[in-house]
Amino acid sequence: MNILHQISEQKIQAALQHGDFENLPGAGKPIRWDDNLLAPEDKKLTFDLLQNNGFTLPWIEKGIEARKGITMFRHSLREWFTENPSSSQFGELPTTLMDTLAGLNQKIIDYNRSVPVEALQVSFIDADRELELLRNEFPGCTSETGKT
Repeated sequence: MNILHQISEQKIQAALQHGDFENLPGAGKPIRWDDNLLAPEDKKLTFDLLQNNGFTLPWIEKGIEARKGITMFRHSLREWFTENPSSSQFGELPTTLMDTLAGLNQKIIDYNRSVPVEALQVSFIDADRELELLRNEFPGCTSETGKT
């Protein structure tokens, strides 16, 4: 047994004798284990404790922020498209949408750099592709009404 293990055991035994483990929150209740597939096996307990106490990893927060931004951008683009169907080219997007898109893609870059598994990376938002999807969704849009 190494010295760190011995010290840990001594501290645990002393805490038990002092009653430090009595009346803890959740005492008598089963432990709720959330299997975090991305956590290394030797760190699963640590990640679980952090998550159960309101902490998340920075890359998870970045991912949540990026996905919220994607949803908001697509909503704004849809609104603009339905109001301006004849001006539905990338170069004709208002400056506010262009700035939002640039900021959003920067958030995606930051997230992709921090995510531990490549498969979790998020694709950049391409305005031309998004506009094409909207044109396919609203094929009969006219410049007069903006809707079919």
